[in-house]
Amino acid sequence: MTFRYLNALTNYYGISPYLNSENFPPYDTTARLAEGLAAALKAYGVPKYLHILIPFVVYSNERKVFDQRWLEYELLEKSHSTGVVTFEELAASVALNSDTRALRLTVSPALSPSGSQSTLEVSTVYFRAGYAPSDYPPSTHYTTRVTLERNRAIHCPTISLRLAGGKKIQELLSRPGVVKRFTRDANVQTVGTGTRDLRETWISMWSLDDPDLAVAPSDYSLRRSINKPRGTTLACALVDSLVLKPKREGGGNNVYKIYHRF
Repeated sequence: MTFRYLNALTNYYGISPYLNSENFPPYDTTARLAEGLAAALKAYGVPKYLHILIPFVVYSNERKVFDQRWLEYELLEKSHSTGVVTFEELAASVALNSDTRALRLTVSPALSPSGSQSTLEVSTVYFRAGYAPSDYPPSTHYTTRVTLERNRAIHCPTISLRLAGGKKIQELLSRPGVVKRFTRDANVQTVGTGTRDLRETWISMWSLDDPDLAVAPSDYSLRRSINKPRGTTLACALVDSLVLKPKREGGGNNVYKIYHRF
């Protein structure tokens, strides 16, 4: 959507004849996200008379409110109710039905169909927060997260998908012989070219505290250090060509040329 706005505003200063509205791809990301959440609500399976809520779990000082609003409006057009809640608010308002494992949320009159404070069942939890340890400052937030996970509601994304996006999981998958446990060529019972092609798109990753490095270049003579694990020793030797990443999801927080940190 941004590129269409910039084109209408500036015509990209005529830098290329290809930058015109006819060549721009359709922008339907928000609609597709809304369809996915609506499909989750349908898969949850509830009677039509039961009012169901899709809460957006956000930061208390949320900055990305506008893209969330577009998604909220898309869902409202499909007659699906949403609500924006923080971990602080969830700690005091969320509960688990021990018999049905349904997740229930006490909401304000503004979100209630009755116009007064009430408790609604949650079909889908849409996480826009909770991706980093800093998102759980008090221990009560972890307790709340456990409650959000131990129920029959659908989670977007799931905790397993979040872990798969973490750098530690990516490092483990990059170790020799690991990924072939999860991939097989179509109609073939053994791992073949598909796995090899996949691995060729990766770069080497290892942990600084790895005592038995499996990804060191074969032509590099790595001397063991009494005071440092092999992972740290190799990183010190190749520091100018490496990127240090924390054990978190996403592509941010990169540190370059970090020799002085070891």
